[in-house]
Amino acid sequence: MEGIASSSAVVEAVMSGVNQLRLSQLLTQALRHVPGEFGLVLDAQGWAQLSDVIAAVGRAGLEGVGESTVRDLVAHQSKKRLEISGGRIRAAYGHSFSTVVDHNVISTPPSVLFHATSPQAWQRIREEGLKPMGRQFVHLATSAEQAMIVGLRHADHPVLLRVDTACAAARGVQFMNGSDSVILADAVPTECISAEF
Repeated sequence: MEGIASSSAVVEAVMSGVNQLRLSQLLTQALRHVPGEFGLVLDAQGWAQLSDVIAAVGRAGLEGVGESTVRDLVAHQSKKRLEISGGRIRAAYGHSFSTVVDHNVISTPPSVLFHATSPQAWQRIREEGLKPMGRQFVHLATSAEQAMIVGLRHADHPVLLRVDTACAAARGVQFMNGSDSVILADAVPTECISAEF
């Protein structure tokens, strides 16, 4: 009996993790990329009513998700992609459409920031620099490890890029807070980027 109870607890924990991942993906998709496809209307700063977002998630296949589950997910996310204020929720950064999220400009960013990409994309970046590519900003990680985690979504052997922030700032690039581990920039010129293979 004990083995059965513990194995069902393991299955429940795994399913809970799967549902948390799916919930995170749905929230990100709805609030960063295609709110209209979820029947959501965001205000000019990207906010939506939390109750409307929960209903949209239910229609998308995750029925039974409650406000406390969403609040818990947002409170414990590592990249701080989402934020809640009162009864509203929004994506903090990473939008593929124009919003007016107030990002604080960083006057003294870390001396080096990181971005990981596929070898194919590196060829283009080497010629053109880093560009937002369908988003509002370039996303730069504060650690090489975090950049590589993201890079592994795009390639089995990503190229790690190092951004010299003093070089970029001297060329007019502004850096803004995205989250604790993500710094945003409009674009980064190629002469301020070096690569590690």
